[in-house]
Amino acid sequence: MGQYFDPSMTHGAFALLRRWCDRRRVDMPALVSRAYPDEPVLTLDDLEEITTQAKWEGLVYPRQWPRTLSDELATALFEVGHRRLAFAFLEVLKSAQP
Repeated sequence: MGQYFDPSMTHGAFALLRRWCDRRRVDMPALVSRAYPDEPVLTLDDLEEITTQAKWEGLVYPRQWPRTLSDELATALFEVGHRRLAFAFLEVLKSAQP
């Protein structure tokens, strides 16, 4: 986090989103489907493959997800080319605020 993400880092951005969703009890496949309703649904096997690839690439997960890191995750999704997913994620962030 806190660095530029390019499209080659898509697995990392998705793995970070998965971790964020797991910690916040957000259904990641549903979030992805909201952003891309015409695409196949993301499966648990897909998520495992993404996580395995990101681990192989050396991804380091934050210990906590303060708002600043959540905002950086949204930026990373934009930077890897997933604008619609970034907007859907920002909507979740907005609704989670007190």
